[in-house]
Amino acid sequence: MQAIAALHAAGELPLSRLMIETDAPYMCPDKAWLPKFAKKGASEPAFTPAVCRALAAALGGAERGAGEEELARATTANARAFFGLERGSAEQ
Repeated sequence: MQAIAALHAAGELPLSRLMIETDAPYMCPDKAWLPKFAKKGASEPAFTPAVCRALAAALGGAERGAGEEELARATTANARAFFGLERGSAEQ
């Protein structure tokens, strides 16, 4: 239930203020969003795309300007700015 409340609250924020993470083991994404290899109860960085998919759905998806790809780009840019990271040469 906490994860659902957090997703609803996230809908109140503009994309320019969002970052996603997976280091909250008690808030592991619902198994419907996880890849097949995921173990129940364990949260890990490999689940970041699952968090992105779930958040995109909660925000209304591409129809409301928050599709998975747009959300991934926005949250990656936000994290880079927040942590002062440069784009890697492999990504350019």
